[in-house]
Amino acid sequence: MASDEFSDVSSDSDIFHADVLATKTWITEEDKELESIDVVKSLLRARPLLPPDPQDPNRDYVDVQSGINFPLAHCAVKGCSWTKDTLERNFPTVESMIRRHVHEVHASEMQLSSENPDLMAYYCAAIAEQERENMPLIGPSIDRRVFKWLQRACSSETVQSLICFVCAQVKTHVASHTSNWVIKYHPGSIFDEAHSRQKIQRSIAV
Repeated sequence: MASDEFSDVSSDSDIFHADVLATKTWITEEDKELESIDVVKSLLRARPLLPPDPQDPNRDYVDVQSGINFPLAHCAVKGCSWTKDTLERNFPTVESMIRRHVHEVHASEMQLSSENPDLMAYYCAAIAEQERENMPLIGPSIDRRVFKWLQRACSSETVQSLICFVCAQVKTHVASHTSNWVIKYHPGSIFDEAHSRQKIQRSIAV
């Protein structure tokens, strides 16, 4: 093939250019999810990872150099002044407190059902999209909040060394990291159930 023929092929848009079909008439599941994220994003303040300004909840409190003590949790929705600085017995983690607030207060304006198990995922995805438009702010107030989280997560009441009842292995147990629990508490009834299963298996074998 002559060089001029290669040149013709290299400029062929159909081969080297990928784009969404302008006349497409279908909507994929991914399109619907992105639309839901855009709806939630439109409700957020410009910097959703910062707490609302106490004087105007439509704005972010951006003076991170002040060293002011930021709350442990806050809502990222414009106009919402909800903050929380203490954990509750039934909601022992920051995520669980925010999840309850978002489900109870903002589900309808997000155009999502409060029963939707993915509601919090849309909320977090929208925050991520919004934060990509900004340079992150750093300062003493951010540091104080991080240290507060760390102190609460790693206090003497929440970090333990548990010993397995069966094999005597010792594993670190952090109360707020449920997904990483290696040793878990179980009710004593499971041993009765296991014993009953063994008795049934023995009787079948006989």
